[in-house]
Amino acid sequence: MVGFDPDLDRAGEVGAKYRFDVTETEEDLFALPDLDLVYIASPPRHHVPSAWNALNREVPIFVEKPLAVDLEEAQSWVNEVESRQHPVAVNFPFATLPGFQRICRECSAETNQPLQRIEIFLHFSCWPRTWHHAGPWLSGPLEGGFLREVFSHFLFLTHRVCGPTKVKSVQLERDRETGVESSVLATLIAGETPVTLIGAVGGAAPDENRWTAIGSEASFRLTDWGRVEVTDGSQWSEVSAESGETRGLEGQLDQLARMVGGKDHRLATAREALEVAQSVESLLTAGNCPDFESNSPAEAPIPEFYVFQGRQSERPSAMPSLRYDGIAVIDLLSWTFQTEEGSS
Repeated sequence: MVGFDPDLDRAGEVGAKYRFDVTETEEDLFALPDLDLVYIASPPRHHVPSAWNALNREVPIFVEKPLAVDLEEAQSWVNEVESRQHPVAVNFPFATLPGFQRICRECSAETNQPLQRIEIFLHFSCWPRTWHHAGPWLSGPLEGGFLREVFSHFLFLTHRVCGPTKVKSVQLERDRETGVESSVLATLIAGETPVTLIGAVGGAAPDENRWTAIGSEASFRLTDWGRVEVTDGSQWSEVSAESGETRGLEGQLDQLARMVGGKDHRLATAREALEVAQSVESLLTAGNCPDFESNSPAEAPIPEFYVFQGRQSERPSAMPSLRYDGIAVIDLLSWTFQTEEGSS
């Protein structure tokens, strides 16, 4: 494994701790031979520029959400990805959530019992949350906020089940000090399915997220980031994992290895991530948001990202991994690499 971060001192410390090499520049990193995968985990405005470099180097790409905040830039990149049929996935873990395949199968528009509506509820006691250490961008209006950082997960879920969403109405308030959204009440349409969103920051209540799909014969809900339940109108009961579904990160890593190996996979595509980002930015724009450009953070350096070469000797022993078809896939998602600019 090889890594890069603009904070070279911090990168060196982390590299020494987990026993991987670091490069001094992005160019040096992409000049390395035999690159199996690049993982881009940086503030959102750096995702697409780094992804262009990986695309031109013909390296498979795994990139964090949101895909971008510059939608025109992202559209151009996604078009090129599709033109080249380049392997790309975006980190929406719900794509491999046990029970998700059943939701898609029973709730899609092609079934005899299409959904009546979808309800999304988000509450945060504070934003950023106390355990967030991603840097000032997460609390700013240009790249941060809970709509991009959290709601996008549930919008992807909605998108995968019902199709792309369009904003119908939105009431949005912003924090007076930071300019980031503090509450939102919105209605959207996903395919033919109405979607309601209630999200807010502040108040004496624990953090909560809930996605509920209401159908005529059965309804599903997702809570606590991983608990999928179903009801026929009586009691909620947990949905069991189907054959081939695994809880935790193993399922996601398995699908990531399939992508790198050129096989079909269930991870979020670049096109899906672009459509999610378009809907999120539409919400923010439709909320009659003031211009907070004067409060924008200082120009940030090139983001951190990590390239995996798949050789056993280069894998940091302190980080769990799984090996699929000769490719060492690092359990990135349980590892936090913190810098002043961001964390992954």
